[in-house]
Parts: sequence; C-alpha cells; structure tokens
Amino acid sequence: EKLPATATVLKNIAEDKWTSTKANAVAKQEIVSIKSQLLHHFECLVDLLKPYYMLYLLSKKIYTLALVHELRQVMTAYTEETGKVHISEFNKLVHNEVAEQPVPFIYERLGKKYRYFLIDEFQDTSLLQWDNLLPLIDESLAYNRFNMIVGDAKQAIYRFRNGEVELFANLPRLHENDGSSLSAQRENQLIHAYQEIQLDTNWRSLEEIIRFNNRFFDFLKSQSGEYIAKIYANHEQLVPDTNTSGGLVRIDLITAENKTELVALKQEKIREIVKDLLENGYALHDLGILCRTKEAVRAHASFLIDLGYEVLSEESLLVANAPEVQVMSAFFQLLANPTDAIAQTTIAKNLRLLHHPETNADQFLRELISLKCESIKCILKFFGVEITESQLSQKPLTEIADFVWRNLIKSVKSNVFVQYY
Repeated sequence: EKLPATATVLKNIAEDKWTSTKANAVAKQEIVSIKSQLLHHFECLVDLLKPYYMLYLLSKKIYTLALVHELRQVMTAYTEETGKVHISEFNKLVHNEVAEQPVPFIYERLGKKYRYFLIDEFQDTSLLQWDNLLPLIDESLAYNRFNMIVGDAKQAIYRFRNGEVELFANLPRLHENDGSSLSAQRENQLIHAYQEIQLDTNWRSLEEIIRFNNRFFDFLKSQSGEYIAKIYANHEQLVPDTNTSGGLVRIDLITAENKTELVALKQEKIREIVKDLLENGYALHDLGILCRTKEAVRAHASFLIDLGYEVLSEESLLVANAPEVQVMSAFFQLLANPTDAIAQTTIAKNLRLLHHPETNADQFLRELISLKCESIKCILKFFGVEITESQLSQKPLTEIADFVWRNLIKSVKSNVFVQYY
C-alpha cells in the first residue's frame, strides 16, 4: 500500500507549490484559495497514518499475536499457582524495586550474605541487569571491598538479548547517567575504586595467529569510525616469551553467480583443505568446521559424509539421522509399500555410506532405480540378500529389525542409536 506522500509532494508542500506550471489561471486561483484547507487535511492524514500503519502491521500478525496472548495467560496462571516467574520477568521486578532506592530492603538482605562480586563476560550485560547489580556493588565498594568485572568488548555477541557493550566500553562512567544525585554518587564511587588492567599477553594461541589478529583488528580500526575504534582500543596482544611459533591463517574469497553455485564452490574448497590436511598427517578428530547456520552445517556435513568421512555434529547425534536407523525406518516403509522410491533411495544411500563409501553415489542409485523394483525380494536381491515376502511377513517386528541389522547393515558391534530406536 503506497499511502505515504512521495518526496515530490513533500517538497512541493515545503516550498508552498500547489499548482503545476501547466494549470490555467482560474484553476491556480481556485487551488490557492483553499490551500490552507488542503494543508490541514494533509497534516491530519499524516497524523492518521502512524496509528493506521501500526494496526496494519498488527493485522498481518493477528494470529501470532493471539497465540502469544494465550501463552501469556498460561504463564500468568502458572506464576499465580506456583509462585515462580521466568528469570526475564524477575529482572524486571527487581529493577522496579531498586530503581528509586539507594539500598532497598531486598539488597539489605543480600548484602549481609554477599560482600564481593565478580561479573564475567560483562560486555554482554544488559542495562536492566546492570541497574539491578549496581546498588549491590555500590554498597560493597562503600566498605572498600574488592569487586571485579571481566570482559572483552570485541566479543560482545548478545545484542539480541539487550546486551549493551557500551556499559563495558564507558567504564567507570555510567552508560546512562540520568543526572540524579544517586547516579552521580554511584558513578563517583566507581571512578574512585576503578583500576583497569589490560591482559596484554595471549597465552592460548600460537604466534602466527596472534600476529594475524593484531593486524586484522588494527585494519578494522583504521576503516571504522570513532565508536568502533573505542570498542577495539587496546586490541594488540603480545606473544609470550615461550616456544609458541606455528599456526596458519588463510583467507579464500569466493565469488559466485548465485547461492547454489556458492555452496558448491565452498564445498569443493572444504574437500581440498580436508584432503590436504589428512595427507599432511592430521587426523579427522583434529579438524573442525564452523558454520554460520544449521542449514550450512547440514549441507556441508552431508557433503563430507557422501565423500566417506565420518562427521560429528549436533545433527549427526540425532537418533533419526544415524545411517543404521534410517535403513531400518526405510525398510519398514518398504514393507508397507515396496515401490516407495524415497525409501528405496534412503536404504541405498545409507548402505553405500556404511559399506561402500568409495563408490560413486549417483552410479549406485542409478543401478537400483534401473531395476524398477516392485517387491521387497527384488530390492533385497540388489543388496545380496535372498528372502521372500512370505518369509518376512511371518516374522514379528523385532525379528524383522534383527534381520535388517544382521543381513543389510551387517554389523556385529552394538549401536546405541539402534538400541534406542
């Protein structure tokens, strides 16, 4: 819906232009005579657009909103019955309690028990959480007690959970000082007790990695504004005076015409790197691949499995994704419908991975499809197993599962996925 005024309309109103150059004198005079009314109506429409758009957007999500409302009612009822609240709600309740009080009753009770405070990963702390903790820390500092905040602004990753990296970057100043005497008192307390210690030596990484990171973050600072430069201040790390040489950083920039081509090019690059590393003496358990999304994990894991590599991932640990379990599930589907092409393909794909990972997957599947099997006997014969449908039909499900395990999967080892299945 193109309801907002165009840039041209806004420009003409701002410049008090109400008629076109082609309009005749009579039309111009009539339009100009009512321009104050037109302007009034225009301003009214602009004011009406704001609530209209809000309602319009809500209407697009009306069913989702109704579901959220129902869930909210369930949570409220649960809270009333059990006296328990979600941690996010608890933070809000505490915040409302401490907002206007220097040492609220709840903190007087806690203050007797907790005297020293250590906050880790402070760069991901939210403003609400900091406001809740500040009275406790202020009280502790007033008794000259030790408190410690640990963090790294470069590692802030929880903005989507209201993490405010500025809280850390602005210390010892308060990020949002409302100008009240209480805020001034707390800020002065922080400034008085503040001692910044930079951990400038990296004891965890090899020399080449440390030097790369130093150059990389230095480049980011030079290409960014003041805000980013502040976040990346004191980024440089020293190499420890030990034998820590080694490590490699390599960046490959891949360009493609579309997403499908990009995935294919990435996977080919992964194949090359994995092959090269294995040839240079590394074991599979030495290798790790980080992906941005679960979709990418599934795609790359499937690609590597098809190449015959054993892959350990969140997806691979699911019972339903175990090759042995997929063979069994697909076999039971074939019992009900022997012509089920998806079930046939599932069995073929997973048995190839289990027994013939070196063979070409496409060729293996084409051979099965070319048989156009319409019976269990035909399918089993392709895999070298001789049995008739009548013999299978006389067996209970547990014996059929055992038959598949011994004759198709052909494993003598115990398998936790199959046992659970």
